[in-house]
Amino acid sequence: MIKRGKHGIIKLLSLCLTIAVLCTMIPSFMASAVTISNTPMVKEYSLSPTNVVGAMNFSMDVTFEHYIETDRKEFDVTVVALPTKKKESDTERKKNTNTQNITVDDDLNKFKAYATTDSEDAETYKKFQYNVYIPEDVLEYSGSGTAKITFEITYEGVEGYSKPMYVTKTIPECVKKESTSSNDDDEDEPIDPIGTVFVVPQDAEMPQIQAGTTAQVNIPIKCSLMFGGVGSTQISVGALPEGLSFASPGATYQMIFNNNEPQMLALNLTAEKNLKDGVYGIPLKISYKYDNSVNVSVKTDEVTAYIRVLEADGSQEGNGKLLIDSYKLDRPQIKEGESFQLSVTIVNRDDSAYNNVTVSLEGLSTQSLTTDGMLNMQTIPTIKEGESQTVTFKLRANDSMETGSYEIGVNVAADGSESTSEGTSSAQSISAKIFVPIQGTKASEDDKSNASKPQIIIESYDYGGMSVVGGQEFTLKMTFRNTSRETAIENMKMTVGNPASESDTDVAAFTPAKSSNTFFIERIGPGETFSREIALYPKADASPKSYGVRISYKYEAVLNNARQELSDEETISIPLTQPDRFEVSDVVLSGPVYMGDSASLSISYVNMGKSSVYNLSVKLEGENFTSGDMDTYIGNVESGNSDSFDTTLNPEAPGTITGKAIFTYEGPDGNAKSVEKEFSCEVMEMPTYDDPGTDMPVEPLPEESGGLPGWAKWAIGGGCAVLLVAAVIVIRKIRKKRQAMLDLEDDDEGV
Repeated sequence: MIKRGKHGIIKLLSLCLTIAVLCTMIPSFMASAVTISNTPMVKEYSLSPTNVVGAMNFSMDVTFEHYIETDRKEFDVTVVALPTKKKESDTERKKNTNTQNITVDDDLNKFKAYATTDSEDAETYKKFQYNVYIPEDVLEYSGSGTAKITFEITYEGVEGYSKPMYVTKTIPECVKKESTSSNDDDEDEPIDPIGTVFVVPQDAEMPQIQAGTTAQVNIPIKCSLMFGGVGSTQISVGALPEGLSFASPGATYQMIFNNNEPQMLALNLTAEKNLKDGVYGIPLKISYKYDNSVNVSVKTDEVTAYIRVLEADGSQEGNGKLLIDSYKLDRPQIKEGESFQLSVTIVNRDDSAYNNVTVSLEGLSTQSLTTDGMLNMQTIPTIKEGESQTVTFKLRANDSMETGSYEIGVNVAADGSESTSEGTSSAQSISAKIFVPIQGTKASEDDKSNASKPQIIIESYDYGGMSVVGGQEFTLKMTFRNTSRETAIENMKMTVGNPASESDTDVAAFTPAKSSNTFFIERIGPGETFSREIALYPKADASPKSYGVRISYKYEAVLNNARQELSDEETISIPLTQPDRFEVSDVVLSGPVYMGDSASLSISYVNMGKSSVYNLSVKLEGENFTSGDMDTYIGNVESGNSDSFDTTLNPEAPGTITGKAIFTYEGPDGNAKSVEKEFSCEVMEMPTYDDPGTDMPVEPLPEESGGLPGWAKWAIGGGCAVLLVAAVIVIRKIRKKRQAMLDLEDDDEGV
């Protein structure tokens, strides 16, 4: 009875304790209660390009809207893009297999969003909105059937509710092929079959330049086209941010791209000494000919590349400080009226942590950029030593803006985690400027006063290869376009010359050959193109590098019922190389060689040209030998340098070694070249020796070839041996008898 009573008391106490714990949890549960009885909906979306055709990538900007019964005002949201499958339930769509018409890159399809509500009333239901931008390298439309995409949406940090929801959206802008309507009155814009081809890789390291210095900045650019080809590509650099300038002539570059392979655009830039630390945008206009095996069309992509400027005193790179490391936009170009996300990364280079790190934005305005549903300030509780933290701001561009880069200031303030000797915290404060590229439609004040001002651009140019050679005449072919759709250009004088430069070699790099450097064009209609060519002679002793050619225009146009004189100029860059004078001497080969020994081979080479040669390698080919250096990579050979290729050849059999050494390299023009040198050497059997102490070889006995039989030879040999023995005995007896007679004579004389 006693034991049973104790057991009952214990059970009663456990029940009471459980009820007490549940009672303490009820208030917190009620405070964060969330009822999600419906699913989100796609409020609006946009595609780039506007129309998507088969077998192409596209980007998608999606805004979600959701009515939720909750007392919360914000959520952290995870949105995963999934392909829509045929005849499967929502729960089965988690597996990206057997897609219907849209493929999704599984490694890049997860996005973070921030859902907020602007409702301040006490109503239970609130309308939440959040935005997700999906880059073009994530989605690809196959071009078969109705296009659909599914979004897996999860609200994070919601107690008692973590089940993902699924929203499927049909995309009517995806079509099987380009429109083939025969309606002549159809004024719809033509469908862009490939969208934006050139991009700056998001995973590439951001190039840097120190304020107060001149340096080469390498900007990575990738051709994301997976089919077709682009051929020769022209890249024009737009207006540089204030404080940055070109160190050498040339704002236009000619490059060759392979599909889906990045190339480096090398810009020689000068950063002013007083330029502030920050990330600066450089606009690029990339023109190319797209060949889809049916026709060739000229396309132009506009992208923005970013470079990091470090302050002249290097304070941002010093020890013991916070650093605004980088920033990133969720898309390369922001259109007016769009919402977008800005991420700023802060790095702690100190040996201790910083607390209460506040990141704020300044320079926001309702006329340009504003925050969207959040404050312009965020706080990071702690950044540990050596750690980096990223904060994300949701911003919105004004509905009416001019195209250009808009400046935003980033301020960071923090308290040090350790106290100084005076007992106060070591506070830190840094700032930087970033630039947001906006694509707008609002005309600037200059455009308003002269809205229809016509301009001439170099649409393409060609100088016959990857580079020109010093001292060798070449032809520069150029195609120009009047960009105005309304106004004609008249009485244009165009001059081809060298840009002004502090360097005499730049000024006189090219001179006209056999013709004048001035052209006159009477009229160029709106949108029309024209071509001109000129023979140029590059300096024979010019240093190998890129030189600028300046194209200056003076022309007339009728604007606002008045004739005006206008002018403009462009600079293109042409790489100049010197003639290839890479020479290889004859082969020096030791020989003849005996089996078991090695033959020494040596070949000297020298670069007598003014340009370097690249990727030099040597390959041995031939018969009856092996070598440990059958295929050898040497590398680059600078102008004036010489060296030799030395190796040993191991013979395989008696006879003759025959072969050739093939020197392969890339000349200054980028073309592969080769030089062959033949060689040969006799190989003999290793000789045998009669006595280890003598160097004379023993002649081999001749082979039997008829004559006496073998027994006769043995009999003759034996007889000769008997005669030899008898002769020795006779000689010894004679010598003994002579010695006895001499001894007898000596005895007689003694008596």
